[in-house]
This record gives sequence, structure tokens and C-alpha cells, in this order.
Amino acid sequence: MGVCSGGNGQLNNNTSVNSGMTFWWSAASGTGSLSNIGMQGGTLVVCGGDLTITSGSFINGTIIVMGGTLTFDFAVTLFNTTKIVNYSDLNFTNGLTMSGIPARIFNNSGGTLNVTGTTTINNNSSIINNSTFATDNLTLNGSSGPAICQGGGAIVNVSGDFTNGLLNSIESPSSSSCIFMGNNIQLNLDVSPDATLNVCDSPGGTTSGPATWGAAKIFSPCGTCPTILPIELELFYVKKKADGAEIVWATSQEISNDYFVIQRSVHQNEWEDVYKVEGQGDSHELSSYQYINPITAPDVYYYRLKQVDFDGQFTYSQILYADFTTDNEELIVYPNPTENIVNIMGDGHLLKTLALYNTYGENMMLSVSIIQKGDEELIIDLRSLPTGIYYLKGEKTINKIHKK
Repeated sequence: MGVCSGGNGQLNNNTSVNSGMTFWWSAASGTGSLSNIGMQGGTLVVCGGDLTITSGSFINGTIIVMGGTLTFDFAVTLFNTTKIVNYSDLNFTNGLTMSGIPARIFNNSGGTLNVTGTTTINNNSSIINNSTFATDNLTLNGSSGPAICQGGGAIVNVSGDFTNGLLNSIESPSSSSCIFMGNNIQLNLDVSPDATLNVCDSPGGTTSGPATWGAAKIFSPCGTCPTILPIELELFYVKKKADGAEIVWATSQEISNDYFVIQRSVHQNEWEDVYKVEGQGDSHELSSYQYINPITAPDVYYYRLKQVDFDGQFTYSQILYADFTTDNEELIVYPNPTENIVNIMGDGHLLKTLALYNTYGENMMLSVSIIQKGDEELIIDLRSLPTGIYYLKGEKTINKIHKK
């Protein structure tokens, strides 16, 4: 039985997730909005679909976002030892305050953490960021650091104001990472002990206060974060086939890349290596990889890509899954998020039923350009659409597209 079945059931309105309890939200749950959710020591697992929580309290417990999107549409405060582990899309639309002892957010490789408003980290709470974390404003007022611990290649984007009131508040202990500053900066105490932290100070705004960035490297004026990632992953998808799960990925750049490992899990608490292939070392050309993992029993299988450098450092991709418990066919949509072009793969009858809706329910398919239309692939250009969320709906499918 998977983590998104059994337990105490699917999450519903007015639920207290008490110690020893496990609730879930899955791809089969679809899109939902719930209120009055109380985390009281138990576990909530989001495996897929789009879940929005509009009210509740977070006193204790664990939230794991394995797939899909989890959105908190109210002002959230994390207390005590509340923990959120994110592998997918985690959004806070009305600010985030972390006041636990400690409350922690683990934004793992492949995950995105977005906060509209101000992120405030107090006490000894922290965000362990191994991917991309974006917030309008950032205030660090903890009692002990670090408030943010960066993994190699991780990025923090602060589009508004940054205020630091904690010594050594941001650490980058393993390898190069970056924090982008978009507006006013107030440094009351030194920020970082690590020269591996790159600070990208965009033009405009002011810098004030008695302290410095510490050992961090400052790039000013600066437009984008100066980090060097080991690979540039152009696509990564998993598709159901008659003989197993087809895993396909492609890179446009590889730096010191020794090899890839495809890892598989059923419950996502234990991962097994199922395939290993050598990388390109150093390459700036498109490189494609493919593997079919045989499936012998019906279940939901999760896959991730582990990339290993020659020096032993490694990163993980986002987690994707293939559901072999149903005969429903699926669409592959990439890249996602996208600025303009999106590729859609699936059987021909699925592609013929597609419609593209905005958040108001308006069909936008006639507003986009179709670049290529084949039996199993459709390529469309979204550049005529404004930035936002769109829903690609077929006869039995729904995919959310992030237009940047």
C-alpha cells in the first residue's frame, strides 16, 4: 500500500492531523481547496494533484510534498518542530513566518519554494535549500544560525528588501550557491562565513547598516546569479509503455559529469538504483539518454535522476512517477515551467482532445501558435500569453503549466 493510500485517508476540511496519523492528497484527488487544517504532530503527504489550504494552524508535525503542488493561501506561521519536506512545488501566497524551535523547511533538489510577501525566520528555525527559493522580502532574526543553509548550485531570489539581524545567517558549506538581491539591503550583522556564497546585487536599491556580507563574494551590478551547475537538464520525463516505464532525459551542458543513476522507489522512503550510464564529462552539446525499466507488478513507481561528478559530489532531479495501477494514459509536458515553447507527448487520440485553460476557465488554445503537430507530439508557443498558470486538459488528463 502506497503513502498516498490507506493511512487515515485523503485530507478533508476541518481535519486535525494528530500524532500517529497520516493523511494524503494524490493525483487522483485532483485540484482541491481545504480549510481549517491543523497540524498537531502527524504527517500529511502530497503525492500529486493541486492542493490549496486556505486556513489552519501548524503546531507540530511533518508535511511531505512528493509531487503536484501544495499552496498555502493565508498567512502561515510554523511553530515548534513543524517540518516541511519539498520535492515539488510549494507556495505561500500571504507570507511565511518560521518561529519554531526549530521549524524547518527542506527544499530538496527538483523542488521550488515560492513565497509571495515576506519570509521571516525567527528563533533557530531554518530553510535547508538545495534548489530554488524565491520570496518578495526576506528578514532573518533568529537566535542562532544558519537561518538558510545552501546546497551546491542552490539559489535564493529576493525580489524586494533583505534585512539581516543574525550573525552568519546564510551558509553555503559544500560548494558554490547564490543569493540574488533585488532592492534595499539592511545589514545589522555579518551575513555569511563562506566564500562559496555568491551575492548577486542587482542595480538599484540601497545598502545600509553597520555589518557586511562576511566572507561571501559580492557581484555588483549583477543581473543573474553567478553559479555554475554541473548539468543543464533540458528535459526529464517518465512515460508508461507496454514493456515498462520509459525514462528519457537530455542535457545541453555537462561539467565534470562522471555518470547518471536512475533510482526507483515505490513508497519514496527507500530508493534503489536500477540503471547507471556514463556522462559526457565536459560537454556543451545536446546529449540524450533513454532507459526502459521493466515493470512486473501493478503499483505507482517513482523515479529520480542522480547525477554524480568526478569528485563524488552529486545532485538529484525532481521526482516523477508512472502509475501502473490504471490503464489511463498520460501526457508528458516539458519544459515546465517554460517561457515560450512547450512540448506535449502522448498518444494521438489524447492530443486531439486537448484544451488549454487559464485560471478563469477560458480556453486559450486559439490564442497560442502550434509549431508542430504529429501523431504523438504537439509543440505549441505560449509567448502570446501572459505569465501565469494554465491547465492543459484532455479527455482523461490534466496538466498544470507554469508560464514564466
